[in-house]
Amino acid sequence: MKTIFALVAIAFSICLASETYAQATCCPDFDIQMTLDPCGSKDHATNGSGGPGGGMGSLCQNGTYTFFATPGAAGFFYYWSVSGGVIVSTVANQVTVTWGSGPTGTISVFVTNADSSCSKRITKTVNLRPGPKASFTHSSSDTVCLNTDVAFTNTSIGGATVTWNFGDGSGSVVNVNNPHHIYTTLGPHVVTLTVSSSLDTSPPRQPTVPKCVCTSVFYDTIFVVNGQSLTILDMGCKKMLCAGDSGHYCAGVTCTTYNWSAVGGTIITPNPTSAKCIDIVWNPSAGSPQPLVALSVPAACTGACSNVDTLIVPVLYNGIPIVGSTLVCVGSNTFYSIPTLSGAFMHWSITPSGGNIITADSNNEFINVAWTTPGNYTIHCSYNNPLTGCSGSTSLLVKVRPIFAIGGSTQSCATCVAGYYTMDGSVATWAVDSNGTPIPSLSSTGSSLTITMPNVTTTTIFTITATAGPGHCNATASVTTTVYPLPILSAITGPSPVCPGSTQTYTITSNTSGIPIIWSVNTSNGGNGGTIIA
Repeated sequence: MKTIFALVAIAFSICLASETYAQATCCPDFDIQMTLDPCGSKDHATNGSGGPGGGMGSLCQNGTYTFFATPGAAGFFYYWSVSGGVIVSTVANQVTVTWGSGPTGTISVFVTNADSSCSKRITKTVNLRPGPKASFTHSSSDTVCLNTDVAFTNTSIGGATVTWNFGDGSGSVVNVNNPHHIYTTLGPHVVTLTVSSSLDTSPPRQPTVPKCVCTSVFYDTIFVVNGQSLTILDMGCKKMLCAGDSGHYCAGVTCTTYNWSAVGGTIITPNPTSAKCIDIVWNPSAGSPQPLVALSVPAACTGACSNVDTLIVPVLYNGIPIVGSTLVCVGSNTFYSIPTLSGAFMHWSITPSGGNIITADSNNEFINVAWTTPGNYTIHCSYNNPLTGCSGSTSLLVKVRPIFAIGGSTQSCATCVAGYYTMDGSVATWAVDSNGTPIPSLSSTGSSLTITMPNVTTTTIFTITATAGPGHCNATASVTTTVYPLPILSAITGPSPVCPGSTQTYTITSNTSGIPIIWSVNTSNGGNGGTIIA
């Protein structure tokens, strides 16, 4: 019996030793996975090393994604690296990455235990499809005072929808490019701009995989501190003033001196430098910029907060400037706008006919015009406010320039004459080059160009470029001409003499392919001695 027990103990000891050795030398089957794959990117695994498929599929440029190493076994350390992106954060076996704007990226993790007896590196390749890149700026520094109106400007690249969150619990603002926000609570507020593409930009996938869009997120922090920035208060109740009306305006803080100024109006308050409140008569002239009142006070009056402010005043007057390009190309679409005129009705028109208003032409502060014909045109906008009883109109001269284009030979032969011309008959300066080398002797000025092609011995590409005179959208136009060398024919081979009524074959060769050879048959005395049958 003792012998039996001893054998059992020996066997048990060997099993334990064998299991300990296996644990020390066999590593888990590590892999890299995503915590969320809403686009079904695993249908597009790319080549890589380590793990099934070797790739993480098709993700979005500028997108942020979280990855983790599996199985996440205890007692291991994880060292992450990426190319084509930046690491946002790492926590144990998890990493968050924002990818760049390139076509591909790689993600790699080195996993090891404390004594390095089990180590493995896994690398995955990521295909990156086009996606928007979110970014924004704001009118203030990162530190502002309570009740400061901060203007945000969307500077994102691409994207069809934008969503703002100002970080103070006020909710989201959707599809407003350049919003304003007034902070009424203290503390740091993280401003978030989320920009998304309008269409599914992913490659074809399995029918069961939902469509997705590319999204990019940009953050910035606004620190709101105690204090009061300077603000100008409009003490009137009218939403829209008429030319000749007056307004009453006050500073939001009390100071010893005030530096008031007005654009498009006259301050009628005596000694305005000592007045907290002033009156202005608004009398803007046609074509003058939007009326506004500006104020600055001594810096000591507002401390760390802003000591300047500007207030745009809504005044309806003749000649309100239309904003938009005055020099456009035929075939282009251009936006034109006037400031928001609260309570006013407006109507847009174009004279003479040469542009189509493709948006609503009435009761819109803006229009989109498709320019169809070169020429000079006037955009008109009339407006009236039935509540205040004032009205006005404005106009803008727009020059629509033609597209400069040329025509001419696209194929020619050595020593042949080729011709070129401007499509609209305008005078241009012509230049010719061969494979990038100018040929000054062929240069000319005029509405057309006629040249004798050089005697080339090989097929050569010539570029004919015309530089337009003033009044065109584009400065130059070009045509490329392929010039073939003159063929050199061999002697005709075939039987001679021949018997009447017989059929014979004759051949000739040329150093140039693609050029037809024309045959004819005649006798030595000029008569027709045979018929070509093929």
